[in-house]
Amino acid sequence: MIRKDYLVKQFEEFGKFMAIILGFRQNERWLEHEQKVLEAMKQFTALELLSIEDLPNEQFFEHLRSKAPLNEDQLKITADLLFEKAHYYLHQNENINASNALQKANILYRHLVQTGSGINFSLDNHFKLSSIERILAQLD
Repeated sequence: MIRKDYLVKQFEEFGKFMAIILGFRQNERWLEHEQKVLEAMKQFTALELLSIEDLPNEQFFEHLRSKAPLNEDQLKITADLLFEKAHYYLHQNENINASNALQKANILYRHLVQTGSGINFSLDNHFKLSSIERILAQLD
């Protein structure tokens, strides 16, 4: 019961961060958007987003599962924040970095859809997978 309460509180807090991040994106306040994404990553996963962005895609998921290690909920948070970071890169015309962030988010969303139980079964995951595929196709 204590773990469930903790998870609910953690997702409520993350929801507040995401509302702020999406507001910054909508208002094209990209510097604040990026800063809040980096802050959320550190707060909810204890990882630096830039360090995981530098990992090769082949090692990325294994690193998060075994070396970090992140639970399923933190993988969802990481996927959402990588998706947001990709939007920052797209706005900055950093297409290679955007593609890299989207590919990593894609890896995580696919895992979450495959394991799709509990909090991770989400139409949001399916929507973001579709968005990622569309954006990556445009970047090629």
